[in-house]
Amino acid sequence: MTVDWARGGPDLLVALDRDAGPLGVQIQDQLRAAIRDLRLGAGERLPSTRRLAELLGVSRGTVVDVYEQLLAEGYLESPVGSGARVAATPSGGPVRGAP
Repeated sequence: MTVDWARGGPDLLVALDRDAGPLGVQIQDQLRAAIRDLRLGAGERLPSTRRLAELLGVSRGTVVDVYEQLLAEGYLESPVGSGARVAATPSGGPVRGAP
């Protein structure tokens, strides 16, 4: 299943293969890659856990776990009350403007 969502910028594609292992790991890997490749820029807001779960046809708990893992790794930040956003300097990824 492939789902894209509009974020006010380029669409981000998340493709799930229900036969290719845990869905949460697939989502994590694709979001991590999007951040590293700068398809998701610093400060960009991600869909709510409910919305992304609905779009992908997975449980909200799966998406909550994905966001929590990416928060722990430093890829996302989630100030109280403002949802998940891409961290200013994601771990393991290039920084905008860096050579």
